[in-house]
Amino acid sequence: MPPLLKKISGWGCAKILCNKFGFSIKRQTGSHLILVKEAGGKGLLWCLTTGN
Repeated sequence: MPPLLKKISGWGCAKILCNKFGFSIKRQTGSHLILVKEAGGKGLLWCLTTGN
């Protein structure tokens, strides 16, 4: 059986996505975050929603 990955919180996941993969937090509603990543003037490339 392969080793399990360490569990992280939603906030920890958002920090990793922002710091290492270039996402930014667009807005927050309660525990849900909207993360976006734009690519060179082409507009919205990725939009992720994280939450519980």
